[in-house]
Formats: sequence, structure tokens, C-alpha cells
Amino acid sequence: MSHQPLSCLTEKGDSPNETTGNGPPNLAHPNLDTFTPEELLRQMKELLIENNQLKEAMKLNNQAMKGRFEELSAWTEKQKEERLFFEIQSKEAKERLTALSDENAKLKEELGKLKGKTERPFQVSRLIS
Repeated sequence: MSHQPLSCLTEKGDSPNETTGNGPPNLAHPNLDTFTPEELLRQMKELLIENNQLKEAMKLNNQAMKGRFEELSAWTEKQKEERLFFEIQSKEAKERLTALSDENAKLKEELGKLKGKTERPFQVSRLIS
């Protein structure tokens, strides 16, 4: 679209003397004096359309990212709540296990005492007979 003479372009098609502020370095800005007012107006309209399309695409992407962020935030919160619930359940289970172990030890001790008491009368009665 540039009206530059071909002699000023390198083998790649870029201008060796010009650099751009935006975009790839091989796309040099054409000399604006070479465009007619109609061409400038047409190019400005094209750029405005492209600019609006890019703005709309960014808006849609931002909305999608916001929705995804909200989903991830809700999932993270749910994971925290579940973790807390399972930690509480685990603590309660450990406490219950400790209580049952203590009760079991006491019952074994009582059983041992009862066995000792019941065995002695039998031993005494054996000795008498």
C-alpha cells in the first residue's frame, strides 16, 4: 500500500532508514505526503474500524476472564471450607479415638482385676478338696 519507490526498500521489503514506534519493525510508516486525502480518509476509517473491533475483543476477553476469576475464587473458597471441615472432622475423630483407647485400657484393667478375683476362689477351693 506504500507508495515508496522500490529502490529504497531492502530485500525483505522494509525501509532501511525508517523505524516504527508500534508494530513490527519491518512495517515502516509510509510518507503521508504520497497519499491522497481520499486514501488517508479511507485508511483512517479502516484503522477506526479495526480499533473498535480490537476494543470489543478486549471487552469480551475481559468479561470472560472476570467470569473465570469469579469461578476460581468461588472454587478456592469452597476448597478452604472443605479443608476446614475435614480438619475439624479429623480432630474430632482423633479425640474420640483417644477417649475410646483410654476407655479400652480401663476396661482391660478392670477385666484383669476381675479375672484375678475369680481365679483366686477357684484356686482356694481346689486346695481344700
